[in-house]
Amino acid sequence: MSKPRSIKIKWPIAWRYKSKRSTSGNPLNFWLRLIWLWLIVVVLNSCDTSQQTFEPIDLNGKKIETQGQLLLINYWAEWCAPCREEIPELNRFASEQQGKVVVVGVNYDQLPPLQVQAQAEKLGIAFASLPQDPAAHWGQTRPQVLPSTLLINASGHWQTTLIGPQTKQSLQAAIKAANRHPAADKTPEA
Repeated sequence: MSKPRSIKIKWPIAWRYKSKRSTSGNPLNFWLRLIWLWLIVVVLNSCDTSQQTFEPIDLNGKKIETQGQLLLINYWAEWCAPCREEIPELNRFASEQQGKVVVVGVNYDQLPPLQVQAQAEKLGIAFASLPQDPAAHWGQTRPQVLPSTLLINASGHWQTTLIGPQTKQSLQAAIKAANRHPAADKTPEA
């Protein structure tokens, strides 16, 4: 009787196992590594908010055009007396600086949009209000003092936070200072 022959099967290269330590020759491992690298790049890119632009949307869901313009984000509340004093000044400033500066408001109490609209009408706010607080986009915390106004340059970078009621003159001075010392890579103050 003859011995049975062993059948040698040639496995595809991707299925072969060379050794426990060396897997560099395995094309499957190459593709797995490539996929992991791609996932890491995607995750790291999604964490970088400096490249993401802020596109404000008003209470009606309409996009507010800010490209190439300075952005003033004013925090207000119905119960804030200095806010009520500053609103007519901001309304005038927004209309006079149209095309150069965009003024938007954020209700400090974070009320539902219908209530914010009602309060804005009651206070005579002529500029758009945002439904959500955007401060975190620039690494800023929600203001603790009212009124507060964030100044965002035309490149979309946070410049400074103005505390207290603003006038046309104080806003112009802040804008002039921000233009004199642009802070494209300015780190947020704690």
